Amino acid sequence: FVNCPSEVVKTRLQSRENLSKYRNTPHAIVSIVKEEGIAAVYKGFEPMLWRNALWNGTFFAQTYYMKLILPEDMNLTLKSVLAGSSAGFIGCVVSNPVDVIKTRAQNVGLGQSLPYKWCLQGVVHVAKTEGPKALYKGFTSFAGRLTPGGGIIMLAYDAANRFLAKYI
Repeated sequence: FVNCPSEVVKTRLQSRENLSKYRNTPHAIVSIVKEEGIAAVYKGFEPMLWRNALWNGTFFAQTYYMKLILPEDMNLTLKSVLAGSSAGFIGCVVSNPVDVIKTRAQNVGLGQSLPYKWCLQGVVHVAKTEGPKALYKGFTSFAGRLTPGGGIIMLAYDAANRFLAKYI
């Protein structure tokens, strides 16, 4: 709920169709709300929830699994980074289709509409009309950010856990 407005603004600012429409982030926020209403900054909320749930659920399950199969005597820092990075990548594989739907929903401007209303309808529609490969548009940049990001998240998480276990 909290990050949906920033996701809408980011998507609009990155969109080819809006290159000359917004000068910067504050201008984009004001323009979107003024032209489309406050609800516009929550476009794509449902697929965003699915994307976050799929990525996070996959990430934590995969991290746990990776830590079980990596050698016990492996350096803890390396183990955290490998487990988190692989989990981040797998999370992207699982969640990219709904990220595509989220991005398309957030990029719909005033007077425009999509041929689907819900996330699952969107996934099915895109797969049927553009082919399953279209559900992985943007995968390289998505995974390029969240694969190393997953390693960093898990490294910080494990370090914080060790610190808290030692001092609390």
